[in-house]
Amino acid sequence: MNETEPLLAFDHLPKTAGQTIRKLLRNYFGPHLCDLQVSPFNFTHPDWTLVKKLYPNLRCASGHACATWGPVGEVESARFFTFVRLPVSRVISNYQYRLAGGKYLEEFPVWASKNSNSQVRRLAGK
Repeated sequence: MNETEPLLAFDHLPKTAGQTIRKLLRNYFGPHLCDLQVSPFNFTHPDWTLVKKLYPNLRCASGHACATWGPVGEVESARFFTFVRLPVSRVISNYQYRLAGGKYLEEFPVWASKNSNSQVRRLAGK
C-alpha cells in the first residue's frame, strides 16, 4: 500500500450489484486491486498480512471480506464504501437466487422473516 494514498475498500454486501462494481474497480485499478471474495467472518489477520505481501502496491480491496469490523478496517488510511439495496427487493432477490441454485428453502414468508435486516446485521458484523 502506498503511504500517500488511502486504501479504497469496497465492502460488497451480497445481492447489491457487487459484480458490476468489482468489474469497474478492476478496470480502474488493474493489478492494484485485490478481490477478497471470502466470508468476512472467516477472513483473518494472517490472511490480510498475506494479501499485503502479495500486493505490495495495493490501492483497492473489494469483496465480502472488506468489512470495517475486520482486519481491513484496522487500516488507518482505509476509505470504505458499500451499496445497499431496498430491503424488500433484496430479500426477494436473495430468495430467488437461492432457489435457482437448487437450495431447499422454507416458504417465502417464513424464510423472509428469518432473513430480514440482513444488510444491517452484516454491516454490524453479526
